[in-house]
Amino acid sequence: MGSLARSPCERQNRILQSRPCTRTMPDYVVRPAFQEDIRWVRPLYAYWVTTSAYSFETEPPSPEEMVMRWANVVSAGLPYVVATPAADPSRVLGYAYATPFRDRAAYAGTVETSVYVAPGHERRGIGKALMLHLLRELVEIGTRQAVAVIGDSANRGSIRLHEWAGYRVSGQLLGVGHKFGRDVDVVLMQRGFAPPKPGSSHQAIVTYVV
Repeated sequence: MGSLARSPCERQNRILQSRPCTRTMPDYVVRPAFQEDIRWVRPLYAYWVTTSAYSFETEPPSPEEMVMRWANVVSAGLPYVVATPAADPSRVLGYAYATPFRDRAAYAGTVETSVYVAPGHERRGIGKALMLHLLRELVEIGTRQAVAVIGDSANRGSIRLHEWAGYRVSGQLLGVGHKFGRDVDVVLMQRGFAPPKPGSSHQAIVTYVV
């Protein structure tokens, strides 16, 4: 008898080192983002820009700027994914993407990751599903390190999500931002990926503590 395809839970356990499995809810799917999705992504991001210190931008980017950012990610061969309702895949409930951490050559293989969930859709597993999909794609392209730069040390939801996904706090920058009349910290979190085994052309889908 042929081997059975791995279930979503089995795939998650391989990536997150046998953490408790969270099944993708049947009412949404995670897929690659296309240019037309940006009309949903922009107002989602604009909400967090204008109501929180999670983003250090103070004005929402224009539609043209958001499209350019999406294009820069995908043209670099990095993942940009969205969560959409299964019944209406044209809407966006959340999105996640990776960008090069820095431009200089020695940073190759290290990315910065970002995850945003639409207001009113938090705590439904969407952030975890986006994160899991993003990490799986990063493994497939040979990423060495993933860094999250989290705005506001009070952003416990984002910090807990990253801890669930295997990130660890690697530092904190105190008061480097100023928004809504107060100083805002930045929490730096980091996750490594195991290097390929000798003789293998594929990177292992496990983590090590950095």
